[in-house]
Amino acid sequence: MKHRNILSLGFLVLFTVIGTCQKSNYELGSYLYPDVERRQFNISPFFEFTSYDFSSTAAKRFELSSNYSLFEFINRRERQSRFSISGNVGYKDYSNEVSSTPIGFHLSNYLSWTNRAFFKEKRYFEIDLYAAYRYNDSSLSNDVSKPSFLDLSIAPKLGFGRMEFVSDAWHALELLRVLRKEGLLLIDPSEEQITQLANTLSQIKNFRNPDARLENIAEFEELCRFLIENGFCSAEEYRVFALIKDVYDFEGFVTREHGSTFAVGIEAKSDQNDFDNISFNNFILNSYSALIEYKNNKAFKEFWQYNQSYSAKVGQQNLKIGSDEDFFGYKALEVQLSNSIGYYLSRRTFATLGLTATLQVHDGGYNENNSLSAFMNYNYYFSPQTRFYVRGNYFVYSNNTGHSLENSDLFSVNAGVNYFFF
Repeated sequence: MKHRNILSLGFLVLFTVIGTCQKSNYELGSYLYPDVERRQFNISPFFEFTSYDFSSTAAKRFELSSNYSLFEFINRRERQSRFSISGNVGYKDYSNEVSSTPIGFHLSNYLSWTNRAFFKEKRYFEIDLYAAYRYNDSSLSNDVSKPSFLDLSIAPKLGFGRMEFVSDAWHALELLRVLRKEGLLLIDPSEEQITQLANTLSQIKNFRNPDARLENIAEFEELCRFLIENGFCSAEEYRVFALIKDVYDFEGFVTREHGSTFAVGIEAKSDQNDFDNISFNNFILNSYSALIEYKNNKAFKEFWQYNQSYSAKVGQQNLKIGSDEDFFGYKALEVQLSNSIGYYLSRRTFATLGLTATLQVHDGGYNENNSLSAFMNYNYYFSPQTRFYVRGNYFVYSNNTGHSLENSDLFSVNAGVNYFFF
């Protein structure tokens, strides 16, 4: 109950601040993202040491690891593509006085690629690829366990609609808001002028130079040139340059979308778990499904973002456990819905709250899984390269194995720092 109260308080605080937002007549959803390509790489090192002594049991835990991610985004009128590689690598040592001592190296890698080709303005063919590999090399007393997990999926789809990235339009509004607040904005820009500023931001963020310092100089110089030549501000006001630099640097990593899509398709998926010397835990699960999905993202003015998605899959699943020679087949239905709301509190801070629910039904009542998750994310920028985050999650899970009903819940909070190389 305490965990639920914490999340409820977070939702209450987020929704009650709506009245403090300054309104703008510019509609973010009207912005059409230009042809650009973006790449981003970041690394998040992590260190943990824990020592505790409860009654007669003492234990120590040590972990040194790092998360990493590489992201590429391509946007053109005829194509949208997202490609990402992410993962974690590290070393973990856990010991206590009464049980075995696992020591080992762990590795996880994830690849995701969504490629959408438009054959009409809002008609597209899409193919999604996903691959995940996880490995854990640990020592348990005199036994050695090296479990590994491999997940693969491919999903071709036919869809309607389009998602536009409006992050740079929001960035333009923030820049104008700061200049207006400081009395340095010389004009009342029209919608067309705001769109031109947003397009300029989109283009200069596409600059690339192996020397990050020279890249930043080129971007800042082009932005100042546009603002001064188009009469937004005066070059004789020296404070203008400091404010432009500040707003431009601290808004770079916010991503917002506007639009809706509806798609139908098929999915082929394979999950394989190999527990090395513990063969009865090994399994292979292959599935083939027809799917339908709907997504709707809305950018409400500068401050609010509301995202929702609904999907359903129905098909055949084939499972092989342990040393079994044959697969066991059954029909399966999965329904998932997700809703989240984001509030962009200031030029450096934003928060997101959301709910995700999943329902899985198998014929014969075999291994049905239902879950509900409430999550909260908070982000703060220390610098253009460094970001601090706090994430909370409350997860309720129910599993019907056909022989028993298992219920569990999990509450977690974690904090960390992301460092972006480019």
